[in-house]
Amino acid sequence: MVPMRKRTAVAVTLGVWIAALGSAAALTYDLNRAPNLASVTAQPTTPSAAAPVAVVRPTSNTQPVLVIPTFTIVGTIHHSVANAPKPERPVDISQMRCADWRELNIGSGHVQMCE
Repeated sequence: MVPMRKRTAVAVTLGVWIAALGSAAALTYDLNRAPNLASVTAQPTTPSAAAPVAVVRPTSNTQPVLVIPTFTIVGTIHHSVANAPKPERPVDISQMRCADWRELNIGSGHVQMCE
C-alpha cells in the first residue's frame, strides 16, 4: 500500500466527515419537513373521458380468513454430513499443564494459561 502524507490523510478524513455531516443534514431535513400532499390529492382541471368506477360490494358468503391446506416440507441429508466423524471430547483440565492464576491485564477477573 502506498504511504500517504499526513496532509493528504487529513484532507481525505475531513472530506469524508463533511460528506457524512451533509448527508445527515439532508436526511434530517427530508424526514422533518411536512409532506406535500396537495399535488397528490388535487383533482385534474380537465375532466377525463373514462367511465366511472363501479363500486364492488362484498358478498356475504366469503370467509373472513384465508384457509391454506396443510403441506409438508421434505428435506434430504447429504451423506457427507451424516457420516462426519463425531467431535472429540474436550481434554479434562486436570490433565493439562497449567500455569498459576493471574489477574487480567484489562478488566477484572483471573485467567489461567494451559497447554
